[in-house]
Amino acid sequence: MIFGQGDPVRAAKILKDFIKEHAKPAIRAGALEGRYLTPAEVEMLASLPSREQLYGQLVSTLAAPLSWLVGALSQKASSLVIVLQAYQDKKAQASQG
Repeated sequence: MIFGQGDPVRAAKILKDFIKEHAKPAIRAGALEGRYLTPAEVEMLASLPSREQLYGQLVSTLAAPLSWLVGALSQKASSLVIVLQAYQDKKAQASQG
């Protein structure tokens, strides 16, 4: 019998790694927040990403639209600079010629 405190995914991963290394114990059942789990559900729990990985995925998902917006705005700003430079060059050519 194994008990885990805190992150249930971490406990399931440790158990899964131990079984893989020693090939001795077998998962017969599990419990999480008052609910009984089948061996397949415990295996599924062990295959989930850790809490830190999930936070990282959330942050990158939230940051992606902002990165796109910054890229689009900087592209528009550089396009404006090119147009203004071309206008200035044309004006300078007209005043010389």
